[in-house]
Amino acid sequence: MEENNLREEEDDNSGIVDELVEPLIEKATTYGKTSLKLIKLKAVQRASVMAPAIITKLITIILMSLFLLVLTIAVAIWLGDMLGKMYYGFFIVAGFYLLLVLGFQLFFKKGMKRSLGDWIVSEILQ
Repeated sequence: MEENNLREEEDDNSGIVDELVEPLIEKATTYGKTSLKLIKLKAVQRASVMAPAIITKLITIILMSLFLLVLTIAVAIWLGDMLGKMYYGFFIVAGFYLLLVLGFQLFFKKGMKRSLGDWIVSEILQ
């Protein structure tokens, strides 16, 4: 008889627990889905801010590179004309660029990495 009373109490308690736990589980599920949607929306927003900034910088870099290419060729031809042999001008310009690369590697590499990394992080965290 005592066992039957305990089982009836357990059945009554399990009904109450089900009534309390089910809405809690539903709310937790809804919260999880809402949080996931919010994370996705924030990621899309950050991407929509970063993409135009990156594209603008890439276009600027491409245009500046084309300008420098044409300017470099013009300077090399001009120097070659002044020195009497065209290839002298191109050798001088190539040497100048070699010195620029070496100087960049020695003095600005770490600072450039840091500033570029800081820019990327600031764009992502905006």
